[in-house]
Amino acid sequence: MAADGVIATSALEWRKLSAEPPAGQRITTRLAFPHRRDDIFIGVDGVGHRHLFVQISEAEEELTERPSRGISVSTRELNVDARQMLRFIDIECMEPFGHAALDIVASELADALDAGATIERAALVQNMLAKWRRFWAGASRGLLSHEDQVGLFGELWFLLLWLMPAIGEDSAVASWRGPFRSRHDFETPGAAVEVKSTCTTDGSHIVNSLEQLLPPENGTLYFLSLLLREEHSSVHHLPGLIAHAREVLADRHEARSLFDTALERAGYADVFEREYSKLRLRVRSEVLYRVAEGFPSLVPTSFAAGVPVGVSDISYRMRADLAPTLAVASEPGSARAFLEAMRTRST
Repeated sequence: MAADGVIATSALEWRKLSAEPPAGQRITTRLAFPHRRDDIFIGVDGVGHRHLFVQISEAEEELTERPSRGISVSTRELNVDARQMLRFIDIECMEPFGHAALDIVASELADALDAGATIERAALVQNMLAKWRRFWAGASRGLLSHEDQVGLFGELWFLLLWLMPAIGEDSAVASWRGPFRSRHDFETPGAAVEVKSTCTTDGSHIVNSLEQLLPPENGTLYFLSLLLREEHSSVHHLPGLIAHAREVLADRHEARSLFDTALERAGYADVFEREYSKLRLRVRSEVLYRVAEGFPSLVPTSFAAGVPVGVSDISYRMRADLAPTLAVASEPGSARAFLEAMRTRST
């Protein structure tokens, strides 16, 4: 693109577009998918906002939406190669937290057009943006980090495969407290379970505080050690576990609502499903331990004289497999008796 406020560029990445932002009202652009499509561009303006341009026909009506937090949509004419004026839908991303989302929208639009989408492009863009409206209107976070994805995977794995078969769907979902920043991932009166997932080769886990492995008051704490490996051929990923859980909870409306609320509190957004599905995990080992004397943990009483004055935010790395005598189950079925006790205590 050139002229009419737009500068052509051969840069291949967003960072190259952002390296020398244009002055004034001009926008630096490039093809979003070179050698694949010549009708989708990305651009950066003088204040650093990112733009996605999708070409539409002269016959299509303009698409203009009132700006909401982080996103603005309008229709504009741009001069392509200084030869002709063409019409584009301009999706402007005004907040950094939306950058990853804008890239996914671009990719999904290209896929739909490659597949021969027959509806008008303005309608296609409008339909695609509809599912992102909640994200752009109120979200403050983008993609979960790799560590957070692995952690959420572990909690969902325990919820679906270990806990639901033992105590029922309603009780299991009600006990899931990790996303709500409770001390333990799963809690009922008198019993709790802390779930730790890791992709490290030595099977070590990071414990984030001295209180995290403290047993509940007058109760027992269990620890699920889930050892994972990133493996592209695996069938397991976050969106798959979530879809399975929603299917199980389809007729349990209160539990389904609580489940979706927990996902939202955990920072998970369905709009990133495509990206999350790229992290495929194979479960190498899953062992449930009872946290008791001899378990490799640090708690405040581990320090004879108390935690040193001025020391805070203590975290440490541990290996649960070094306490084999405290292992109570290495597969969900053999843990049923222990987990059923959680339901008994909660009733």
